[in-house]
Amino acid sequence: TNQSLTCCEGETLILEVNTTIPNANYLWSTSEQSATIEVENPGTYTVEATDGCNTEITTFTVTLYENPIIANVISNNNDIITTTTTQGNYQYSLDGIDYQTNTIFTNMPNGLYTVYVKSLYCNSVVTLQHLHFYIPQFFTPNGDTVNDYFELNDLDYFNSTSVTIFNRFGKLLFSVKNRSVKWDGTLNGALLPTSDYWYLITIDGQEFKGHFTLKR
Repeated sequence: TNQSLTCCEGETLILEVNTTIPNANYLWSTSEQSATIEVENPGTYTVEATDGCNTEITTFTVTLYENPIIANVISNNNDIITTTTTQGNYQYSLDGIDYQTNTIFTNMPNGLYTVYVKSLYCNSVVTLQHLHFYIPQFFTPNGDTVNDYFELNDLDYFNSTSVTIFNRFGKLLFSVKNRSVKWDGTLNGALLPTSDYWYLITIDGQEFKGHFTLKR
């Protein structure tokens, strides 16, 4: 008979003989002589069960579920995307508790995350820390608690930061150094109008220039 089994990487699998021969003696291709053996490597294992007259041969083909290897984690706008160098039925999590099969976590706030990846069939979990940083493209300060601020709330993870915001004519509206940003779209208490506004962000010497939209 032939049996196909799968083993998790780093774990052991018990191979057990199922024979119709009572009081049989066993001889495995590993030279073991018990009714069961433990294996941890993929391959083909055979066992001969015999009582001296009758003989049955069983072949076990063991394949391996590879542990995931994280290739990289990137931020694409406000999404966090994980890729692996290995292929398999993997699950992904940002808290080690709630897992999903999708490699993309959408609409994630800025911050330092730990990405967890595990096989659907095995217990081993691999992790990687990822600093998720993106610059919002718009905000709507209307008091509904959704996108009410232009926020950059993870800047304390860097050594040196500065953020300046201008209107289209180059007038300075907002400026901070070495702290997170939570701008409400006002200047000296006055509401600024719906428009595009420009930013210059410097993080550890690297400059980011662009614009975002204030919508009222």
